[in-house]
Amino acid sequence: MEQAKKSLNAFLVDTFNSLLRIEEEQLSKGEFDNISVKEMHVIEIVINSKEHNSAKHIAQELNITQGSLTTAVSTLEKKGMLIRKVYEKDKRIVKIYATEKAMKLYNHHMQFHAELVDAVTTVLSVEELEVFIKGLDKVRQFFDSKR
Repeated sequence: MEQAKKSLNAFLVDTFNSLLRIEEEQLSKGEFDNISVKEMHVIEIVINSKEHNSAKHIAQELNITQGSLTTAVSTLEKKGMLIRKVYEKDKRIVKIYATEKAMKLYNHHMQFHAELVDAVTTVLSVEELEVFIKGLDKVRQFFDSKR
């Protein structure tokens, strides 16, 4: 069992680091070479939040403080990716919107994600994929419980 734990630890650390490196390399290509992985994740949450796009909600989704979000959004505004607007019905609420440029980047990034998924699904049988997904879902639930 101890060897299995060591192997699992190595797998998780290596896989996480590899995914980050691959994602960074992918983002550094082409017209979006000034966007970091962390910035991409902010953009992704803003886009996926749809009508729940208040700064408070987005900070909660990213598990960061509102101050950290403010800094990230300021940077992304300068890069032409996000826009902040005060909510008309309640001036205390700030809404965050993605620009067309951010949507283009998001679609490009989602294509990258689709390629990752395709790479995994092509090397596993249907049965292996079902077991893999069930196992990863349990791991995800554990990580979610630690947030």
